[in-house]
Amino acid sequence: MGRRKKRDEWDAADKLKVVKEYLAGHDSFVKLGRKYQLNESSIRKWVAKYKTFGENAFMIRSVIILMLGSHQFKA
Repeated sequence: MGRRKKRDEWDAADKLKVVKEYLAGHDSFVKLGRKYQLNESSIRKWVAKYKTFGENAFMIRSVIILMLGSHQFKA
């Protein structure tokens, strides 16, 4: 395997791939963690987020940031 990716290097597509692999029953959190050199708790969080928000789970933060940045809030 290559070098370990930093947390911020995992884009939405990468996270979705790992989550779908887990949900398909191919591997456990531990095995996927080893396969992708990830902490299993990260995968657990991604799965929980996916179950809550669906396909767009990993894009929500970016969308919120973009929305907040485009509006000026008045006190």
